[in-house]
Amino acid sequence: MVTSKTLQGAVKALRLLTDVGQPQEQRDWLRLAVHGMRLQAASGQPVTRQQLAAAIHASPDEIGTLLQPPAVELDAQGHLIGLGLSLSPTPHQLHLGKQRFYTWCALDALAIPAILGREGTVVSHCPATGKAIHVQVSPERLLDLEPSSTVVSAVIPEDEASARAAACDPRAALCHHGHFFASRGAAARWPSLHPGAVILPAEEAAELGRELARQFQALAQEPDEYHQYSI
Repeated sequence: MVTSKTLQGAVKALRLLTDVGQPQEQRDWLRLAVHGMRLQAASGQPVTRQQLAAAIHASPDEIGTLLQPPAVELDAQGHLIGLGLSLSPTPHQLHLGKQRFYTWCALDALAIPAILGREGTVVSHCPATGKAIHVQVSPERLLDLEPSSTVVSAVIPEDEASARAAACDPRAALCHHGHFFASRGAAARWPSLHPGAVILPAEEAAELGRELARQFQALAQEPDEYHQYSI
């Protein structure tokens, strides 16, 4: 249940990323993200273009039009290693069973377990205080939180133009500003906090993550005829 005006506004703004009125390439890129995360989580290894192509019934060349840095992380062989979920170290560890991954931002860490349908444990640190933060989250709810005062910062697209910019370079536009803080006061005092960031209690941030997961999953389930790539 959406419990605050701040969260309501964030949920509404998220739809700018996935709304049917957005460019097809942007929606296809988000759909690719879901399948890339699923493949990566299943193997713990980089994902090839051939694997992605088979997952969404496209050719490797068509997939290549979407696998363009900085919107994705690729290894030296051109394999996918990061698109929300990453094999490259970031401040946010996400443990899925015995597997250790990383996420591009705090909101990703809360959303990806719901996208994958798996329980996860997040290990991060408050950038303002250095305090360790541990979060256990399931696809349905936040299970455990330490410290209990933890909040999450997130930058959400404000309009269609910012949503398109986010699809081109999500890390610079959104993810670099998404952090776990030990408290609201710590977030407010941090001089590098993005001026447009919203600050949500961890419970509400987890709810926002589940909404993000629902939107991504809806895209992944859409009929293939709506996702033909134009080269």
